[in-house]
Amino acid sequence: MGSFIENSFPAGDESDDSNDNWDVGGCSDKNAPRIKDQDGAVPHTQDNVLMLKRAISKGDIETVKQLLDNGMEVETRLGFEWTPLMCAVSVADYELTKLLLDQGASANFCKDHWTVLMASCSASASEDKIARCVEILLSRNADPNMVDK
Repeated sequence: MGSFIENSFPAGDESDDSNDNWDVGGCSDKNAPRIKDQDGAVPHTQDNVLMLKRAISKGDIETVKQLLDNGMEVETRLGFEWTPLMCAVSVADYELTKLLLDQGASANFCKDHWTVLMASCSASASEDKIARCVEILLSRNADPNMVDK
């Protein structure tokens, strides 16, 4: 059990083995080689998912857009099996929410009876930011009649 504790770290923290100098902006280099699958899409490698998570948490719209333009699925599952849209609305990031909806993200995604709209309403942000995200979700047919557990 001691080794488990020694090798664990709090949620959201990185292990000592992670690359602290990892450059999220580095993906914007259009000349950098990209690994693509046989269909020409960027595969959902752990690095790409990590890059997407970091870009969403920083509100880095350009990196998110580039990952999506390079073939990353807009419904890719992130932490807690949430989609990027669920993560964006949980921090009331309107611009990122709009981008993801424009790219085809489902305004009615639901995980364990928790919807995108519910995540938006419970965001840790100002009422104005929350209201903007809720408004765009409703305009994109988010179902306000869904209930949680």
